[in-house]
Amino acid sequence: MSIVSFVRPDDNEDQPSLQDDLWIIATSNNSGQTDFKYVFDIYDVSGNQMVRAKVYPDPSNGKGYFNAGSVVRNTIKFNWFTPVAPPTALATEKSYLYEPDFSGQIGSFFSFRIGEDWSGVTTLNMASGLSFAYNFATPLYQRKVNKAKERIWATNRPFYAYNNLTDKYLVGMRHYGSNLRMRVKTYNAAGTLLNDITSPGTWGFVVRQDPYGNSEFVQMDLGKEAVESTIDNTIIGSDVAYYDVMFQNRPTVKPFRIYIQCDGKYDPINLYFMNNYGMFDTARFNLVNKLSLDVERKSFQKRDYRFENTQVSYKDTNSVYYESKINYAQALNWKYKLTMDYPTDEEYDWLYELIVSPQIYAGIGDGYYPVTIVQTNYEYHKRVWGGLKTFEIDIEVNQKRYQFRR
Repeated sequence: MSIVSFVRPDDNEDQPSLQDDLWIIATSNNSGQTDFKYVFDIYDVSGNQMVRAKVYPDPSNGKGYFNAGSVVRNTIKFNWFTPVAPPTALATEKSYLYEPDFSGQIGSFFSFRIGEDWSGVTTLNMASGLSFAYNFATPLYQRKVNKAKERIWATNRPFYAYNNLTDKYLVGMRHYGSNLRMRVKTYNAAGTLLNDITSPGTWGFVVRQDPYGNSEFVQMDLGKEAVESTIDNTIIGSDVAYYDVMFQNRPTVKPFRIYIQCDGKYDPINLYFMNNYGMFDTARFNLVNKLSLDVERKSFQKRDYRFENTQVSYKDTNSVYYESKINYAQALNWKYKLTMDYPTDEEYDWLYELIVSPQIYAGIGDGYYPVTIVQTNYEYHKRVWGGLKTFEIDIEVNQKRYQFRR
């Protein structure tokens, strides 16, 4: 065998992102042959071959370099949005919604086999390996530094939010084990502690570790209903101004604070979107929202008159004029203009993830509707030079409807 060594993407990177380059590097004793090529076969987690690539050696060192990122990205699925606890969840697990799996949700396994092609002979699978990459998006700075392992809450937003007493508030986090117990502290407007309650039981979901031995990601709901169900206690009432969510047996975890906000005259709309860590975040638009409608019409032309015995008529006996343009089909597309109340600088730094998110749902009524952000650019904002500024976006509801067909 002439493949003497190879390097996997996760040999050089700590928890690599499949939304970035995934370089596999091979070394062969035969790389000096005139027509030599490395053969890279990439397989998904089920053993299905996704691609075969033949790559010439790099002229400077004879090694073969293949970027598997564009291939592995095709294995990712974004349709696992789960806004409610599964039916199998216990009463004290309602805030614990979903664990994205390793076969295309939070990340993906892939295997590779390396061979050689030279002198008209192709030899396959001379070396092989297994690798894993997360569904993370790379930031502008520190491209190859994976910060997800450093965070408990899987979000780049500040660890506070505003919500009413009825809406869900989705946030991702890293799982810490089957003995995880939620702890909730409530406070009044003066900052006085009202309650300090810990859930009576531990979460009983399947606990797995990721391929790097770290805790798994979990989608959570920190809304009032889910939190009170989890701690089995009704403590978030009209006297509560805000509450902190933490974990009894993880004292170093920074609390996530939810401020209770009255909606006033506007009906807020929450956007639940996949953030840079591959988890669903919540962006709350609590000011005026405007619904608009675009109509797509299809039509054809015809003459607007009729031939009769002694004349050419342009209207019938009821004085209804003939039309020359027939609108025979109409499709309706709805849009919203949403407004968020004065985000902070830290929130503006985070909200760009909403603009670039691949999967977004709007919570409207009792449903969750897939939407698309209309904007294709984003301007960061700082109060030191721009003062207070609301955040406005336009969304398209991905729910086309058809009207009467003539």
